Amino acid sequence: MEAKRKIASTSAASRLGPYRPLLKLAGFHQIETREATRWASEVALEHHERPIGVYENTTRDGHDTILFTNRALYVQDGDSWSAVSYKDISGVESPPVEDAEAKFEVDVLRLALKDGTRRELRASAPQCQFPDLWPLLRFLKDIDRVVRWEERRSQTKQP
Repeated sequence: MEAKRKIASTSAASRLGPYRPLLKLAGFHQIETREATRWASEVALEHHERPIGVYENTTRDGHDTILFTNRALYVQDGDSWSAVSYKDISGVESPPVEDAEAKFEVDVLRLALKDGTRRELRASAPQCQFPDLWPLLRFLKDIDRVVRWEERRSQTKQP
């Protein structure tokens, strides 16, 4: 049974390409085809934008949800959603960490955007687990790879 689960998760990961680091987030789950329509209407996705997965994040300040698509991430702010296009991200500022124990307490990173603004993202994990911040940081630091991968995919699908 365990081997079968591992094979299934390996094939799912290979289909995710550069989105694989998101699978390490404790609160992340891939969006199944039947869920995609609900998310697309709730967040008002752009043309040719498809949901990849959602991160349900419980922080000290409450509950945050981040929707990942093939072109952007959407952060829930109360009843509304704000988008950050992957192409608009110019850098990621990881938090300073003084020692190994501090890694378990850090839950905020900052996105530097091309227009000069910054956007904070929170990522937590259940108690006694390695924080979700670090796989999220890995994904965002390699965001150019995601953009290139999606551009190649869209070119191969054109007639």
